[in-house]
Formats: sequence, structure tokens, C-alpha cells
Amino acid sequence: MKRIIGIVILCMVIGTGLGISLSRADDLPSGVIAVDGGEGTSCADGSPYQFFSREGQGDALLIYFEGGGACWDGSTCNPRAGTYKKAPDDLLRLYGGGIFASRPENPFQGYDIVLVSYCTGDVHMGDAVQEYTYQGKTFTIAHRGYANAQRALAWAFEKYPSPSRIFITGSSAGSYGAIFHASTILEHYQGVPAAHLGDSGVGVIGDGWEGLSRWGVYDILRTHWKEFKNLTEADFGINQLYTVTAKRFPEVTFSQYTTKGDRVQAFFYELMGGTDWTTHMEAQLQELNDGLPNFRYFVTGGDLHTVLNLPQFYTYQSEGIPLRDWVEALSKGAPVKSLHCTNCTVPELVN
Repeated sequence: MKRIIGIVILCMVIGTGLGISLSRADDLPSGVIAVDGGEGTSCADGSPYQFFSREGQGDALLIYFEGGGACWDGSTCNPRAGTYKKAPDDLLRLYGGGIFASRPENPFQGYDIVLVSYCTGDVHMGDAVQEYTYQGKTFTIAHRGYANAQRALAWAFEKYPSPSRIFITGSSAGSYGAIFHASTILEHYQGVPAAHLGDSGVGVIGDGWEGLSRWGVYDILRTHWKEFKNLTEADFGINQLYTVTAKRFPEVTFSQYTTKGDRVQAFFYELMGGTDWTTHMEAQLQELNDGLPNFRYFVTGGDLHTVLNLPQFYTYQSEGIPLRDWVEALSKGAPVKSLHCTNCTVPELVN
């Protein structure tokens, strides 16, 4: 029963984009464009991929990796699963709140935005086509998140060649995309002030979980990262990705946000075979905080999953510091400290 309830929650949280057709120009908000991914890109079911951009009034750049679940076996990848998104969402429906809202207190008001859409079930990291079987039926999933993201970034580099400042972020599955592709972005824009924030994607992985292998992530790491040339799969985790990236770019602050009881992260961890997500989440964040001088975290109470595209971006706080203010300082290169809720059963709200 718990598993069924969890799947219902996942459908409510990430399923709003299932089955959405490609966006027409007249469907999009003013100033937003949809860009076709082109050759070598696709969604999980082989349908065309597209991403979005909105030109701002200044010259700062926000690169946002969209969320939308994940899948790695017959149970999670079957077309009825509801655990991953099969088509990109459009900005008109989902991205009018949080850091995308038109309001004066938005720290990213006026930024140029590239939204790296997501529809591949591989947290923007995969490069593999897999066949899965569920209830006697076999189906093919194109885990092309890496190619899709790289195409969107190549377009961004051409469209916005000289931003004054960069903010790299993403929510849920997009949180992993943001750290996975941060090196590509920072290497291209060398010398440009930048900061990073992962929203609700700490990366607690169950023992023996084979998702990264099935997505082809280890091959990408061995090929494109000198630090992972001799990568041992059994010892790899998201913290290693943060550690390597943070050491590559010591002038950049890398960070994570989460609620202490994030119900969706905990649910996916259970699907991977893990238990007690909160304890492992706390340990991973503390490991990064203790080991990296340029890493920070923001933990608040409650169990909400993702915040950057929601009204709670303006109402949540931790240790008396509003999340909105903390993110603005982070984005401007000002010093921020790691924050953790005291009474974590409910979110701490701005007075």
C-alpha cells in the first residue's frame, strides 16, 4: 500500500508533463522560445527533444536543468510507471513561479534563461538505449540526457557568449544534471563569476543500485573526466562528482537545498532498495561541508520536494535566514554559511 501511495504522489509531483506535445510558438509566454534539439537528441520514447530560452533585460545567465523523475528497470521505466517524464514540459504551464516569477524580489529578474528540458529518465546524465521488460512486454528507452543537455549548452554558449555572471541550477533530477554538467559550463565561461545550487537532489543511492550503469554514466565519466579515468563503479557516488567539480573550480561556491523529510527523494531511495533516507542525506551533506571549503547547504523542515519553481522559494527560511536572501547572496558571490533547521518537522517560514 505504501508503494502505491508513493507512486500516486510521484504522478502528482512529476507527472504533469506526461504526454505533452511539442510546444508551438503561440503557446509560449512572451519572450520564450522553444529550440529543437536536432540530430542525436531525443526523449525516452524516441520522440523529438526541445529546450527553452527566455532573453532577459541584462547580461547575467541562468542555466536551469528541469526535473522529472527517473527510471532504470522494467518496473520504473514501463510507459505506465509515472516515475519519469516522457516529454518536455512547457514554460507556460509550469514555470511562472519561484525564480521564474515576474516579481521585483526575484533575484533572477532580468536574467537570460536557458531551461534544459528533461524527458529521458536518466537525470540528464545518460547515453544508452536500453530494452526493459515488464509484465511480459518489452520496450525500448532512449536514455539520451547527456546528448540533450550538451546540445542545449552548445546552443547557450553561442546565444549568450559573454554573460557577466552565471547561475547553474536545477530541481530534482535537474539537480544532478546541474552538477554533472557544471564543469562543461564553467570551463566554457572561464573567469566569469558563477555559483551553483542543486535543488532537492542530494543523491543518496541504494547499495547495489544499477541505474548509473544502465544509463551509461560510468562510460561518460571515464571518457570525459580525467579524474574518473580509472573509475570503480562500486565506489562511485554523487558526492565524488561534487568533490571533483568543486576542486576543479575552487573559486565557485557549490551548494544544495533540501527539506529534511523530502518525500520524493525518500520514495526513490526506497525504490532503489534503501531505507532511512534522512540519515544518509544528513551524512552526505555533512561530508561535503566538512571536506570542501566551497560547498554549502540549506536544509529546512517539512517534506516538500523542490522549491525553486514554487512560491515557497519566497516563504521558506532556515536559522532565521530566508531562502530567497540566501540564494541571492550565493548568486552574487557573497559569502553564505550552511544552514540547518532546528525543528525540522515543519518548514520554518519567513515572518
